[in-house]
Amino acid sequence: MGNNILWDVSTGEKVWEAPSSNNFMAFSPKGEFAVTFGKALTQWDLKTGKQVHDFSGLSATVNAVVLSKDGKNALAMHGDKMKLWDISTGKFSMTYPVDLLAINAAQITPDSKYLLSASGYSFKIRELLN
Repeated sequence: MGNNILWDVSTGEKVWEAPSSNNFMAFSPKGEFAVTFGKALTQWDLKTGKQVHDFSGLSATVNAVVLSKDGKNALAMHGDKMKLWDISTGKFSMTYPVDLLAINAAQITPDSKYLLSASGYSFKIRELLN
């Protein structure tokens, strides 16, 4: 188990530190929270360093997370599925199956209406239903 550390890049000072088993981090568009992922999916308040949500229901290690531009949803890619999570409640709102190959990349459109995913030599556009 390692630690999540937030640094102030202008001063080089540590802002906060919290233990975590996750290896990666994605920041919300407005910088109010971060989501760490790896063995779990966890939301952190960037001002306090406190854990807000520990998202449950994951069947495999999370390979990537994409946050919507409005900061309301997190899309977690893990195993043979992608799950869309409601950030405010910590509950998942939709599961999307992955076709044949693992997802290499995904993005939520700026208006948060569509999900684009790339797998192998193909891509899909899906309407987000939340």
